[in-house]
Amino acid sequence: MSLEEAEKILSADDFTVREKAETTLRSGGSEALVILEQLVRSDDPEVRTRASRNATPTKTH
Repeated sequence: MSLEEAEKILSADDFTVREKAETTLRSGGSEALVILEQLVRSDDPEVRTRASRNATPTKTH
């Protein structure tokens, strides 16, 4: 699934579909981070929550 597709279906009715979209965005690197940073301002609370928990890059030591 492309990042654009994942962005569009992050608010899908089906839980499994939302989970797959979130996984795609989580693993999408810097391009996905730009999308996630926009989605944290979504009117949809489900989208905001999923975007918020993935919008911060994982720090590695």
